[in-house]
Amino acid sequence: MVRGTEVERLVAMTNFDLDEGVARLQRQLAARGVLDALQAAGVRPGDTVRIGEVEFEWR
Repeated sequence: MVRGTEVERLVAMTNFDLDEGVARLQRQLAARGVLDALQAAGVRPGDTVRIGEVEFEWR
């Protein structure tokens, strides 16, 4: 689980039905070091990642 007001807000505002929205979220998470932190924690493709109230499969 990832926590943080800013990151949770970004996820809550993301429209996961649009590829552009998901790509924007990925860029923002990368810029904030979240993706690197998840990889350092050992997340693997197929794992479920939860940020705030949203769960998604890591790819």
